[in-house]
Amino acid sequence: MTSERREVNRRSFMKETAVASATFATALESFKAQQAMAAEAPKGGRPINIAIIGCGNMGQGDLTQALKVPGVFLKAACDIWPPNLEDGLAIARNESKSKYFKNVYDGFRDAEKDEAIKVAKEAKGYTDYKEMLEKEKDVEAVIIATPLSTHCQIASACIKAGKHIYSEKMMAKTVEECKALGKLAKDSGLVVQFGHQQHWNSWYKLGEKLLMNDKVCGKITHMRAWWNRNSSWLRGVSDDEKKLIDATKYGYKDVNQLRNWRLFWDTSGGLMAELACHQIDVANWYTGGSPTAVIGMGGLDFLSADEWGGNVFDNVQCVFEYPGGVKLMYQSISTNSYDGQGEQIMGPDGTVILSRKGGFVFREPKAAKLAWEKHASGAKDAKGRAGIAMKADSTVTEGGKGKQEGKAMGGGKDEKGDPYHDYRLAMMDWAQCIREKKQPKANWEIAIKAAIPCIMANEAMQKKAYVEIKPDLYTV
Repeated sequence: MTSERREVNRRSFMKETAVASATFATALESFKAQQAMAAEAPKGGRPINIAIIGCGNMGQGDLTQALKVPGVFLKAACDIWPPNLEDGLAIARNESKSKYFKNVYDGFRDAEKDEAIKVAKEAKGYTDYKEMLEKEKDVEAVIIATPLSTHCQIASACIKAGKHIYSEKMMAKTVEECKALGKLAKDSGLVVQFGHQQHWNSWYKLGEKLLMNDKVCGKITHMRAWWNRNSSWLRGVSDDEKKLIDATKYGYKDVNQLRNWRLFWDTSGGLMAELACHQIDVANWYTGGSPTAVIGMGGLDFLSADEWGGNVFDNVQCVFEYPGGVKLMYQSISTNSYDGQGEQIMGPDGTVILSRKGGFVFREPKAAKLAWEKHASGAKDAKGRAGIAMKADSTVTEGGKGKQEGKAMGGGKDEKGDPYHDYRLAMMDWAQCIREKKQPKANWEIAIKAAIPCIMANEAMQKKAYVEIKPDLYTV
């Protein structure tokens, strides 16, 4: 088939699936209603005083979503990088100039906005998290969004200080750190939640329903996951910025390594830790298992030092083996963004394709008809396969404006205009778990089963070897 014909078929498929999405949405109204109720409940509760350690981009995003939760108040912030600390406090005080992080309370906490801002204006800034934990006695819970190499030591200190924590993924940088932190979390009885927010994402919850309840694929036999980008994490560091702090005081080679920690093996786990960890978590969730072995190849092959800046791999390809012979093929690259991010789950009856913004379902010709298939019009791909575009939380009506080409998988904002509602729901659940003294969904067991395979995959790629992942690596 010529490239022109493939392109015509692809465009035709995209247009047809946009129409199919409307009828599939009708079949999912009850699911949508349940999701809408979950997104708005509970409505708050007793106040929870929090602190944040790490106020960079990820920390600012986490703090923004935490402050949307009724009853959550920022009492302290900590970061060794002065601009980050200023930005974190500005967000809580509703003084942020960033278009991404300003007016965080509006539409979410209108009734207590003034109170939240007043508390934040009195919040103290720290550069030493140990000093903060010592002085801020009324802080009940801490968000941790620091470089990966510091996760274990900071999270451990917070737990030992009796604080509930929300720590960004990966759980920790090494197997030993993961196991030590897991044991501490298990024994503490505190709410220890990790940043695997897919568990609150509408599309992935819909995937859970389709795969685990409706069994649209039958038995899961194969999986693929990918996260393709045409970009680098590299941040430029100006001469003035190099003078802001002595980075060696905090264990970094220099300010460049501090600002670009994701790009160095000493401080990062590379693409596996920053991206694949989320997708391994999804595969674990849907199969109910965790990888038993991995092989892979990776390298720093395509981006120059000026483009990449570090020594972690700029491309990775791995195959993970799950119990029962199920395989997961994984790819992450930094030189081409085609296909973006997504997961494909396959079985003898069908295929489910998911991403953070939507998904498709394909039924195998020999499989029995799905219960809701009568509600879906017949969209075809280039090979004539029937496909239905998922619509978990929005509706595209036939005759309305079509989706932009290449965007048929949907996505968008929730009913409050919040494009990061899965992060907000994760923070809301964290707060409610603290209030109700119950363990969160994304607990240490979920986190360690996502982290260990990524650590072992890096080992497999570095050694160019088949690496077994023994069950005891997941236990504490």
